[in-house]
Amino acid sequence: MPTDSTAAAPDTGTEMTRSLHRSSGSFELAFAPVLMALLGLWLDRTIGTLPLFTIVFAVVGVVGATVKAYYSYGHSMRELQEQGPWAGHRSSAQFRSALDAGDADRRVAP
Repeated sequence: MPTDSTAAAPDTGTEMTRSLHRSSGSFELAFAPVLMALLGLWLDRTIGTLPLFTIVFAVVGVVGATVKAYYSYGHSMRELQEQGPWAGHRSSAQFRSALDAGDADRRVAP
């Protein structure tokens, strides 16, 4: 068993990097609407249409951040699905149906 504290450092650093990468979504969800609303507020004050662009840009920021989070999550799940130990095997529904068909003759009615 290694007693050197540097042996655990790469795992800790990798986990910290992953954790920071995962937490970036929360910053995007919070800051995108705020930044877009501030841009809309500046534009409203410049043009003279106070609430219009502030509201529109804030909504666009919320929608954009939500759509990005949705697609990022889907992409991450597809990558994990491909890397899982079940990759290359039949789907679980096909597996269950094959298992049920094979076990049908061994089942005993209650």
